[in-house]
Amino acid sequence: LADIVHAIAESVDPQLGPALRAIEAASADDGADVAGRAQAQWRAGGNLIAPLFDGVVLDMPMPWTQLPRVFAFLKTDRFAVCYLPSMSQVMDLVRSCKAWPLLVEDVLEVDWREWVVKPALVRSPEPALDTAAAEDAMVCRPTHAPIGHTAFLVRLRKCAEHAHT
Repeated sequence: LADIVHAIAESVDPQLGPALRAIEAASADDGADVAGRAQAQWRAGGNLIAPLFDGVVLDMPMPWTQLPRVFAFLKTDRFAVCYLPSMSQVMDLVRSCKAWPLLVEDVLEVDWREWVVKPALVRSPEPALDTAAAEDAMVCRPTHAPIGHTAFLVRLRKCAEHAHT
């Protein structure tokens, strides 16, 4: 699993890898925020613009480990959405958000409902029914299988630093 900062850096400019490794090495010594230093370096580079995202989706078992890095690249008042299979993971995520100006907007349970979508066999079309319309007829209905739990979606909104309580 690659670090999210590396993925962002490589999507902006492949030359950023060596600079990012140097930032990480320095940050390991003093515990500073890697993403924040990367942002500062990219801005100081002149032609390199630090990427800022309107939204981020994290589908990983422990998103709170990457949340501090994602946070630096998320625009204020925008969303990070985390997909988690268990409520204990949701609770761990919510606890970790206390360290960041992130508002837990909502937690939604995602259910799985399978649908049948297929061409319909029109057995006795009305004489006035257009043949092309009969060929385009579709069956669209949910299956009769029981609905089961699949996961939770947690929507987090980045707030301004001073707005966090």
